[in-house]
Amino acid sequence: FTRASNATVVNKAGLIETVGNDIPRIDFKDDTNGSLLLEPSRTNLVTYSNTPSQWVDNGVTHSANAIISPDGGLNATKSVVNVGVTTANTRPMATVSATTGLDYVFSVFAKAGEFEKITLDFSNTVFDAAEATYNLTTGTVIAFSGINVNQGIEDYGNGWYRCYIVATAIVTGTAALILRFDDNPTGTGVDGLYFYGASFEEGSYPTSYIPTSGSAVTRVADV
Repeated sequence: FTRASNATVVNKAGLIETVGNDIPRIDFKDDTNGSLLLEPSRTNLVTYSNTPSQWVDNGVTHSANAIISPDGGLNATKSVVNVGVTTANTRPMATVSATTGLDYVFSVFAKAGEFEKITLDFSNTVFDAAEATYNLTTGTVIAFSGINVNQGIEDYGNGWYRCYIVATAIVTGTAALILRFDDNPTGTGVDGLYFYGASFEEGSYPTSYIPTSGSAVTRVADV
């Protein structure tokens, strides 16, 4: 077995764990007995995967280390809507580049706070404004739109869900990834949602989380 990079896996305790080079991953996400996790090479193109304060903000404020994340550490962020701002206009946003004809996956771990809905949105013509809305209390996809769209939500325990949307770039260019609050009340400066571990990867399905902290990171294929 070889893999010339770190990689993450869901361990027996149900937590996301990072393992080193050439260490095989026994994943307990969907198998209580554990199973060998083998994945192709993927690159997370979101350069600050767990620091939404480094994204472009509109009407939101972030509190780092606000709650226990899916990796068991106190490192998830609470993002709240600023006083007087409606959530229809609220969006932490990252920008990425995409190539026409290729599939891409946008995903994030989210947990309900005072709000329970979130929309993952490819904002512009690169992805035909594809988007999907999720209920973080029921763990369901409740709406989606756009062409060439697939979407899903996965339960990671303790109220955390990994929400993802897949879309095909219809032109080459720069796209905006938006985490949009979707209940549309007026912001109080307190009410919000919890976030952890955003990813944007080329492919038709999400793979294990790849942490980044300032640049894109590639997980090498398991062989």
